[in-house]
Amino acid sequence: MLGLYRDELKLVDYDESWPEQFEAEAIRLQPIEQLLSQKWQHIGSTAVPGLMAKPIIDMMIRVPKPQIQAVADQLVEAGYQEGGFLYSERSFLMFKAPEPITHTLHLLDPDSDEYQDKLAFRDFLRSNEKARSDYQQLKLKVSRRLRNDRKKYGQLKSFFILNQLKKLRSQP
Repeated sequence: MLGLYRDELKLVDYDESWPEQFEAEAIRLQPIEQLLSQKWQHIGSTAVPGLMAKPIIDMMIRVPKPQIQAVADQLVEAGYQEGGFLYSERSFLMFKAPEPITHTLHLLDPDSDEYQDKLAFRDFLRSNEKARSDYQQLKLKVSRRLRNDRKKYGQLKSFFILNQLKKLRSQP
């Protein structure tokens, strides 16, 4: 089953239908004028075959910072709600409403490092079985310990992610 409530933290086994659910939502949102020429990206754990994940499809698209609010307004009309700037002034988060939340959409400025970092980490997990296994074990351990503290869960995972990105950047 796809979706979680805001205060819920649950990991489920990888679902083969997640890529199709990503594609269906990207197609549904495609007509939004500022997004017509953009490439949609499926990110996060639901984009990594074999990896346990929260059952929420994470999507990402490039949107120049001056256009973020206009795109957000159109996404509200398409059934999303604003989550605000997440990591920086170049990263805006939207949630598909109503709850349970089934999709999140990251609107990232094309010049942000976060866009490339999210793709690099996703692709690294797809291609590295040991890292995928280590990440899954960390996620399981943290989710069991924290119960429903999704904010703290995300913070603890970020240490692993940042460490892996640092290693990736240092490779020739």
